[in-house]
Amino acid sequence: MQHVKFIDFEYAGFNSRALDIANTWLEHCDMNNNKADYKTEFPSLEQQRFFLITYCKSCIDFDARLLDTSHFLEDFRREVLKFTLLSHLNWALWSVIQYDQSEIKFDFLLYAKLRLKMFADMKIGLAYDDII
Repeated sequence: MQHVKFIDFEYAGFNSRALDIANTWLEHCDMNNNKADYKTEFPSLEQQRFFLITYCKSCIDFDARLLDTSHFLEDFRREVLKFTLLSHLNWALWSVIQYDQSEIKFDFLLYAKLRLKMFADMKIGLAYDDII
């Protein structure tokens, strides 16, 4: 069986797995149109768990017995959720820079404001264990 892997080098970096997964989950939301509805578009708890289980099983060096422990998957999920904060800050900063640099017609400042609002909302939610 052959495997095909895709790498998006446009925003590639030496990131934590949790940051890349957090970014992927946030991409489920309609941020590009400045209309994100995280309550309905962010992956559900079931979808998050399915994603993480599938991801872990695809890792060559992963010991599948860890999935049988009750705390491993939840700890990993919470780590990913914490990295959503960094993703929001990263894209907010990127957007502010783009506002001054890009010739694309897009409301970069609104995008930055929305990302900062979601950062604040998610930080409060994470602090009170009210995780999406």
